[in-house]
Amino acid sequence: MPSNIEVIDAGVPLVLAWSRHEDLGVAIGSPKVGSLRGCIAGKRRLPVIGGEGAGALRALVLYGIALHSLLTGIVLIVQPDAFMLWAGWGAPRPSFFAAQGGVFHVLMVALYLRAARRSRDRDALIPYILFVKTTAAAFLLSYYLFVEGTPLILAAGLFDGSVAVLLAAMRRRERRGATREAAR
Repeated sequence: MPSNIEVIDAGVPLVLAWSRHEDLGVAIGSPKVGSLRGCIAGKRRLPVIGGEGAGALRALVLYGIALHSLLTGIVLIVQPDAFMLWAGWGAPRPSFFAAQGGVFHVLMVALYLRAARRSRDRDALIPYILFVKTTAAAFLLSYYLFVEGTPLILAAGLFDGSVAVLLAAMRRRERRGATREAAR
């Protein structure tokens, strides 16, 4: 029997059950019309995933970031003509610094994968990942605004910024939950 069951009112009957020894269990009922609007308007609470579910969600996000970083790195190293032309960079284009950036992205994959796993280092890695993603977003958005207005640069900046906000929100919620647990 799970040690903690929480029913969350978000317009969808959603039951999350977890314990220290069991995986997250999720049961979802049929959604009600207007549920999302109610959440946005503040009339309903947004779904909260706690316990082991928070770690599973964070791992899923970090695996997604790792995949994105791997693909970005490969594209920067290889620079396929069709993609580069589609993205707004014509030929000829310098390749050394782009390839160097690609190698950096591939190396970052190891960091994201390590943080996604239940490692002792995760508490130190998440703030570093937040720093990297925030810095990347600031650089890319500034580059888009002041140097080269290529839409792909804007998209990359918005992606990195969104990832930083998502990870920061997840970290904050997790820390609040740990503080509440300690207070019990």
